[in-house]
Amino acid sequence: MKKIGRWIFNHSLGIIIGGLIFGPMCVFATDTYLLNADDIEYDNTQSGSLATDVEGALDDLSSKADACNQQTYTAYSKGQELTINSEKYYVIADSSTSDDYVTLLKETPISNTASSYGSDSTYASSSTKTAVDTWAASTFSNNELKEVNNYEARLIAVEELTDLGCTSSNCTNSTHSWTYDSNYTYFTMSQYNNTTTSVWAVRTDGSVAEIATSSQAMLRPVINLLKSAISS
Repeated sequence: MKKIGRWIFNHSLGIIIGGLIFGPMCVFATDTYLLNADDIEYDNTQSGSLATDVEGALDDLSSKADACNQQTYTAYSKGQELTINSEKYYVIADSSTSDDYVTLLKETPISNTASSYGSDSTYASSSTKTAVDTWAASTFSNNELKEVNNYEARLIAVEELTDLGCTSSNCTNSTHSWTYDSNYTYFTMSQYNNTTTSVWAVRTDGSVAEIATSSQAMLRPVINLLKSAISS
């Protein structure tokens, strides 16, 4: 019998397709054999697999094939600066080689004019969401942003500010100086203590504090950008 390193076969039809795998490389033979399953002998000392029978070897091969087909992407670390469409953005969450997108905070607000949050502190129903969505639609193509937790673009959450080194009350001690700007106050998407009339905002002095939804503040968006849209 011709020895091969791996077997893929259909139990009911007894169709055997041989394939060889060498280390991390994925090389598959095209020869097809019509054999009876009872005639197959499996020797794992030749293949290097830990499996002791043909069925186990098939599972082993399947997992290795999946690994070979998995696409890898550029990894980004929290705090990195990227320039997209001539605008600066900052990575606010680590993104591994298996992630096809990266989450970014825009360096500057989407407009030079402050606006109110709206009549409700729930971001999904706020006028700020409408403004951010309108900006995103005019700035990016349909295949450049990815929907994550219901949003392709949004405002930052206070939990993300904490991950960036801010405390519950200020960002002045964060290692990322761009978490606040002395020139403007900007809204977050987080309700203030579950009230319907206030949200958290980052003020010009770096403090993270309550602000009424009727007050004026800037909109500094967060986007989930597909890595395929980033120029190398």
